[in-house]
Amino acid sequence: MMLWLAAIAAAIALVVYALAANARAYVRCTETNFPPTGRFIEADGVRVHIREAGQQGAPRVLLIHGASSNLLELWGPLADKFSPLHRVIAYDRPGMGHSTRAKREAHTMASQARVAARVLEETGDGLAIVVAHSLGAAVALRLALDHPHLVSGLVLIAPACIPYPGKPA
Repeated sequence: MMLWLAAIAAAIALVVYALAANARAYVRCTETNFPPTGRFIEADGVRVHIREAGQQGAPRVLLIHGASSNLLELWGPLADKFSPLHRVIAYDRPGMGHSTRAKREAHTMASQARVAARVLEETGDGLAIVVAHSLGAAVALRLALDHPHLVSGLVLIAPACIPYPGKPA
């Protein structure tokens, strides 16, 4: 009986090791094929990947992507259109894209809003129009509530920002 338990434990350990090695290889491959396109800052214990376009001193627009995405979600369709007249700023939310995961409270909107506020503080002065999609809209609303000195307006695209009584589709 003990031999069987030892064999099962060894098999489980081997599977866990193989899965972890595969995950590391997948991340290395993905980062090689899709390298960061911006710079990094520290915000609320997170190494945040940000990208900017447009003239320094121009009115600022912050793009906040939705769940399971990265800064390219809004950058692709909007940055080229906005950058001739605005300073466009986008970032990978914690744990997404090239940003690291937060060690504590990453799931809270307050933590997400602190990261967004730090991105705005690190990328210039003055107020910003915040354009946010899906779950990014909840982050944008919390940013506006907690840091009103940084936000001049909100554009919320398909916002996921109120409790939903049923199961999502």
